[in-house]
Amino acid sequence: MGENGGVPYFIITAYIAVMTAAGYLIATPAALYVLTTMFAGGGSSTLKGRLLFSVAVAVIIYVIYVYAFGLTLPSGMLFE
Repeated sequence: MGENGGVPYFIITAYIAVMTAAGYLIATPAALYVLTTMFAGGGSSTLKGRLLFSVAVAVIIYVIYVYAFGLTLPSGMLFE
């Protein structure tokens, strides 16, 4: 599995737990940021670039699912 071992699996498991509690719009950018930082591996990506990418991807997916498909994404127990 490489030098990261089971870390991506742990992040996905934590992502599911956080999404259940806090919802999609909080959990997804955070998980994407952690994953992009981990897989950047010393590349030339910047903090600002990874943050913008994480938020942009989460918002794009949200818009597609909610407005194009008419589905709802988890809002989290904290916000119900």
